[in-house]
Amino acid sequence: MKKRLFALGLAVVLCLCLLAGCGGVSSSTDSSSEDESDSSDETLTEIPDEAYDDIVYYLTDGAVASDDVVYTVNGADITASEYFYWITYEAYVYSYTYYASYYYYPDLTEEYSDGTTMADYVVQDAYYYATLYTCVYANALAAGVSLSDTYQTSLDAYIPDSITSLGEDLWDTAVSAGTVDEDDYTDEEKEAWIEEQGELEMALSLMYYATDTDGIYNIYLKSYFYQQYEDFLYGDDGEYEVTDEEIAEYVEENEAYNCRYILFGDPDGDFDDDELEEYYEEALACYEELLTLSGDDLDDAITEYAASNPDSNTTGELAFDSSSTVLDEFLEVLEELEIGEIGMTGETEDGYYIIIRDEVTADTELADSYTVYWHYVDDAFGDLVTEWVEEMEVVDTGVLDDFVVTDFMVNLDALRDIIDAYY
Repeated sequence: MKKRLFALGLAVVLCLCLLAGCGGVSSSTDSSSEDESDSSDETLTEIPDEAYDDIVYYLTDGAVASDDVVYTVNGADITASEYFYWITYEAYVYSYTYYASYYYYPDLTEEYSDGTTMADYVVQDAYYYATLYTCVYANALAAGVSLSDTYQTSLDAYIPDSITSLGEDLWDTAVSAGTVDEDDYTDEEKEAWIEEQGELEMALSLMYYATDTDGIYNIYLKSYFYQQYEDFLYGDDGEYEVTDEEIAEYVEENEAYNCRYILFGDPDGDFDDDELEEYYEEALACYEELLTLSGDDLDDAITEYAASNPDSNTTGELAFDSSSTVLDEFLEVLEELEIGEIGMTGETEDGYYIIIRDEVTADTELADSYTVYWHYVDDAFGDLVTEWVEEMEVVDTGVLDDFVVTDFMVNLDALRDIIDAYY
């Protein structure tokens, strides 16, 4: 996913990270150390067959099966294997957000004074994102949207490519560690080893996050449909095809700016009064020179400054909106300039800036590397999706009536301890 799609951009990245290995790399298969192999195999035998057969059924003590439909949204199913991945993902988000503030991981099952737990909030958020993406998926299907060949090919290749990638990583690590001798394997045997180990790693990784290949496939399927429907609505000839006027209005509303600059000074503020005076004289001379130029001559002069880049100046381009942080003195000068005009700041903590204001277009990349066009489309589509979510029809199948999130978390933690020991 290339854009800011609520939490899913992070969720999909997280999926990829998780499938790259939930711990380390096994050295059990064809290891030169018999004791090491026996130890790893022993650890894996501690995982009950029920967990391999149906991870959701195992973690919920038989209350829910992986292929059970827990909700329907506008007629589209949310299966348990999909829904329980969202629970583990949100648990990850809560835990690491908490850690960032307090430097230790919370007990998600601990009760507050009102009887609720952090796990309860985890479930609320999991429900929100699962229903949101299913709502968009259902609406896309109803609108006759289908995946492009590119999206469909990527979706179909995701699981087999992940298995191969995981297996290849394990092979490279095992060879480097000396637990596998490449000379002992034919090409066919190597491929079989990679496939076998990749499938095992995939299974453990998915199990670690309470889902299976069907669950992950459904998450990716809906994420691709989210992207496809956005493209369908806002792309060329779409119902909401973006106009230049809409982009211009968006730029104004979000106070987006685009400029080039030359700094005479040091962004670290590492200079004395004498050096500051030199910076001023150099900046003033440059400023007066640039004021006499325009068009290609101006661009060439700026490029020349960038190429020579003496110790007393740095050059660059800067595109940002009202959510970005820049020096007040920098912004004050920039705001007063018209497109194509040149200005110079007074003394700043960095030194002296010369600023050339440029036009903000749909293709201008802001500070987060997303273009103005995609910022506009994502925001507009996000508003539309919010309306859909408020109007969606959700049917609770009752499958989760006996589900206890704290029991589930305890079971998941116990299983993860076994998997962690394998590595």
